Amino acid sequence: MILGKSLAQWCAEYPLLDELIALHETSWFNPGVAPVAQALADVGLSAADVADASARLQRFAPYLARVFPQTAGSGGIIESDILALPRMQAWLSGQGGDVGALWLKR
Repeated sequence: MILGKSLAQWCAEYPLLDELIALHETSWFNPGVAPVAQALADVGLSAADVADASARLQRFAPYLARVFPQTAGSGGIIESDILALPRMQAWLSGQGGDVGALWLKR
């Protein structure tokens, strides 16, 4: 039982699970995707909330640098690069179509 339902019940409710369980290559596209203007309104956060979170990260940066030495080089600011993946993009494009630009958030 998973959260009160059997695996069969979950699969009946979410048929894509059968594909995942069988380890088949699977694609899923969120049917609830919305335009950014609509989606941002649903989030319930304002620019002030974002600024507050940014200020909090700045305040805690010295602590983060101390307890997570890998962040010392950035002064305790947690950053991760976005990298182009041209070889994977070329390989995927060769599998049957243009995939557009492919990037990785590290």
